[in-house]
Amino acid sequence: MIVTLDEILEHEDCVFVDWSALNLETTKGNDADKVKEILKRDNVYTIKEITAEIRKFEKQVMKSSDMAKSMFYMGSGNRRKEINRRAKYGPESRRYLKKQLTEIRRISEKKELRINDLRYDLLFNMTKLISEKANLKKDMSYQLGEHDVDKSYHSFTDEKLTATVYWNTLFCENDCCLIAEDRDFIRLLNGVTKMIGSKSFLPNNKIFRDKIKENSFRLYTKNGDKYRMTVSSDNLECYDGLNISAISRSENKEIKKEIALNWHQFNNYSTQPASLAYLS
Repeated sequence: MIVTLDEILEHEDCVFVDWSALNLETTKGNDADKVKEILKRDNVYTIKEITAEIRKFEKQVMKSSDMAKSMFYMGSGNRRKEINRRAKYGPESRRYLKKQLTEIRRISEKKELRINDLRYDLLFNMTKLISEKANLKKDMSYQLGEHDVDKSYHSFTDEKLTATVYWNTLFCENDCCLIAEDRDFIRLLNGVTKMIGSKSFLPNNKIFRDKIKENSFRLYTKNGDKYRMTVSSDNLECYDGLNISAISRSENKEIKKEIALNWHQFNNYSTQPASLAYLS
């Protein structure tokens, strides 16, 4: 299904935005205003790691001493974007870009979903473990030979966002979605969901298996000037067991033990009320 961004924002109950979806590769005023308009919507949220990435780019802009034409890069891996600053006082100047980024970062801070709960940490631990062992993230710039270091796992913001989607599905009585340009999320929200939802971990993960159907989540990734729904938990069928082909049988055994322990801890804590806060 292909939809517009406006349709997503209008019809989804809760929308999380990834750094890659903010389109900060342009410094044009109308585009910056659009980003701010999106973040200000009542049903749109970020996490502190997204705000940190905006702040990092903001500092990168300020460090440059060349006020004439120069090149900037934002993000990493397949999210790297090229920014061309052309004039000191024009609308694409560093000063203008810094002003826009500061405003966007402040809005992002206000829209952060902050979760202080052991179960959120456990969801992140399981997501990170599966992501790393199954090598679910790809640094396309590295694979294309554009730089010499594989930066696929220099950041775990993607795993944090994935865990946040799971949290919302488990403890908030509404559907949610994530919008992104980063296609790593297709592998994360497919692969991790099917593995940690495996029948191997019943009965401790039963709430997870039930809730991804009751309060479904969706992933929308960029498709031209629109978005394609590339993952829907309504259509996901969790695995019967757990087997990561990229690693040995003994490693799979250890991972299965670790995830089982995480689900056991999660289930033991399940009588506690969910703890979260939306900043304002």
